[in-house]
Amino acid sequence: MIRKLSAAAFAVYSLLIAALSLTPAVGTAALWDKPLHLTAYTIYLLLGTPLCRRAEHLYWMAAGIFFYSGLIEVAQHFVPGRYMSLGDVVANGLGVLLGLVLARWLRRRG
Repeated sequence: MIRKLSAAAFAVYSLLIAALSLTPAVGTAALWDKPLHLTAYTIYLLLGTPLCRRAEHLYWMAAGIFFYSGLIEVAQHFVPGRYMSLGDVVANGLGVLLGLVLARWLRRRG
């Protein structure tokens, strides 16, 4: 039951990330942009952690999430008011890495 809830939460969050990232921009909060990316992708990896039974699965999850973030950045090129940003990809990647560190730490404690 927990795995089903985790899978559902992960899927919903994946859709939320896509919806928020691919909605035409009206105004941006440039000051908070990179910290928001970092936080969003840290949470994203942590939500996916319960779906990973073994440590190497967690690394594949991290790679997949980072790849997904890159695809979203490319897709933003085609959305009015949005643009591709290497800085966003870096912030996403740092968020994934932070999530990975936290997930490994939590697994060792639990």
